[in-house]
Amino acid sequence: MARRWSRVEEDRVASLVDLCAGSTRQLKQVHAHVVANGQSQNNFLAAKLVRAFAEIGILEQARAIANDMCNPNIFVWTALIRGYAFHPQLDNSGSQEALLLYQRLHHGWAAVRPLSFTLSSVLKACSQLQALAEGRQIHVHVFKHGFQIDGRVQTTLINFYGKCDHLQDARKVFDRIASMGKLDIQAWNTMVGKYAEAGDMEFARDLFDIMPERNTHTYIAMITGYATVGKMSVARKAARCSLPLEEKSSVAYTAMITGYARFGDLHAAREMFDELKNRDVASWNAMIAGYAQAGIAEEAVAIFRLMLEAGCLPNQTTIATVASSCALSGCPSLANLLQTYVDGHPTELLNSHTVASLIDLHSKCGDLHKAYDLFCKWKHRDLVCYSTMIAGFGIHGRGGDAINVFNELGKSNLKPDAICFVSLLASCSHSGMVEEGSSTLSL
Repeated sequence: MARRWSRVEEDRVASLVDLCAGSTRQLKQVHAHVVANGQSQNNFLAAKLVRAFAEIGILEQARAIANDMCNPNIFVWTALIRGYAFHPQLDNSGSQEALLLYQRLHHGWAAVRPLSFTLSSVLKACSQLQALAEGRQIHVHVFKHGFQIDGRVQTTLINFYGKCDHLQDARKVFDRIASMGKLDIQAWNTMVGKYAEAGDMEFARDLFDIMPERNTHTYIAMITGYATVGKMSVARKAARCSLPLEEKSSVAYTAMITGYARFGDLHAAREMFDELKNRDVASWNAMIAGYAQAGIAEEAVAIFRLMLEAGCLPNQTTIATVASSCALSGCPSLANLLQTYVDGHPTELLNSHTVASLIDLHSKCGDLHKAYDLFCKWKHRDLVCYSTMIAGFGIHGRGGDAINVFNELGKSNLKPDAICFVSLLASCSHSGMVEEGSSTLSL
């Protein structure tokens, strides 16, 4: 049995983990060194490595390290739960895994007392899942373990109840903290933000007016709220007058762009966009989405091209939005333009959502071969990918191929939903194969 490393040796490797943060290859080398030296059960180093892998989204490696531990301590558990909670995924599988891990900890390791980070992380997962019953149970654990005046946990509780549309419960938590004199600006901002997100601007304004201090996040919450409910003149005045010049946040302007676009005033949305000098990917996406939702594909693509010229790197949301806009136009050249860019950045830009968008794009632009090629090559197909491919075959009157894809779905671990059934029936209807489609559904 290998001797346990001294604290000096542990600190040396821990520093190496910090230096390698962000590099999967280097972190794996450090982990191999730890294992080779018989330290795979070292909780201190395991927690550091789990946290480092989780922070860059390499959750499989983080999970493997934790699974190798015979007696992981609370720091290892927390690092893993936090990793999944902060990488929820489009299907919320990360959030679900964070909740399952916490339940496993609670039921199987009852002697291990959670940290405030443990509770705030699993509450974040419950917020993303809108898992009200599970979150309420964790609220009980907050009291049980003495975190009722912990600022981080209490603020996460406010956010949790707000996300679950239980603003009265959120306000009860807020008022309880206030009665104990433990409110900080983050709790104030969270409560104001939850009211604003719900469109309850009267309550949001009442709190805003009595806040002892405000910061950029406070103003952004109010601006976003006014934009959400369509009070664009108030939102615009706040965006231009309330924030100091150096804090003219792209977040506030993005909310304004989205608000104007939602209410059909693309001219005003474009004015705000042009006025914003330091645009980030979210502001570009908001303007592209505004044009896309209005069915103005050529302008959406023009903004996308400007984005590339400005040196701002698109993200997965950008690609999905541009793809849906190009699909409306049915223009093969636009489809090829976007696909060429994606092919040059597959790691950063491809996920199940963007793949489904691209399948839809190529199907509607007449290149069914390309659509099916994308479908076949993507190894992480979800229900959206399947239903989109089924619909694509339907557009081209290939009901038999649509049935084959549906049957392939049946052999996977996925369970068809209503959209898949409707897509199949529509495909078979377009191909004059209603009877075959009905027979497939009855199996």
